Amino acid sequence: MGSQRLQALEAFVAAVLLGTNTVYMPGRTLKDYVWERAAAEAETDEDECEECAVDEDDPRADEPEPEPGLPLHPRLDEHGKPVKIKHPSTPTKLGAWHDAHQSATVIPDGPMPTQLNGVSFAPWSDAPTTLIGWKNVPGQMGDLVEPVLQVGSGKHAAAGVVVEEVDGRVWIVHPSNGFGGYSATFPKGRADALGSHLQAVAIREAHEEAGLQVQITGFLADSQRTMTTTRYYLARRVGGNPADMGWESQAVSLVPRAALASFLTNSKDAPLLKALLMSPD
Repeated sequence: MGSQRLQALEAFVAAVLLGTNTVYMPGRTLKDYVWERAAAEAETDEDECEECAVDEDDPRADEPEPEPGLPLHPRLDEHGKPVKIKHPSTPTKLGAWHDAHQSATVIPDGPMPTQLNGVSFAPWSDAPTTLIGWKNVPGQMGDLVEPVLQVGSGKHAAAGVVVEEVDGRVWIVHPSNGFGGYSATFPKGRADALGSHLQAVAIREAHEEAGLQVQITGFLADSQRTMTTTRYYLARRVGGNPADMGWESQAVSLVPRAALASFLTNSKDAPLLKALLMSPD
């Protein structure tokens, strides 16, 4: 069968060269001599290409090397002034978010997967905007048994949060321009007007510094910082988008527990890191 088709193809080519193909082989074109197997393979390849269109969330998708962020934070500070970033952070490729053994980093307004571990990345559109709203913010654990915060002399009460993903990684923030001597740390902030509503403070700071909406899951430890005594809670992500981080952070990372020590280099975080590593996964 193959030799017959080859002979037919040779005859067609000869007719084309002699200019007699339109007379002796009217309506014939080179496509009429494509082998069935080749045609079938071509159709299969086309089908596979349609089914295998590049997915932006596919960690195997080919991506260019990420570039550092811009030298100006897209959000203004509390005084309405622009924040200059001296050494902009560099994000990781999108594929890193899907690998539980890798650290992943996003910069303000940077690209993110649509979801991770079954929880979507979407702005927390109805986050509280008033004092009353924050005091009653969802995500607080009403039945949590926790000790009374013993604030050190001359210090302020504060709260922070360690947000854990179900894949074992932990969320950290990179303060803008290494504020306070921290290249990376956990979200935290003073209680101020929220007073004893420390869980609400922790949820607020996760939103403001990391762009995340979280739910408190437990008490971790109290930590003596330079100017505060900070109550740290454990939490899980239920929404939000780290790319929405506020001006206080120039990047947000998701880091495996085993790699946290290489990020949390400030000595103030050492006792907290120890408490976290001793807690159950």
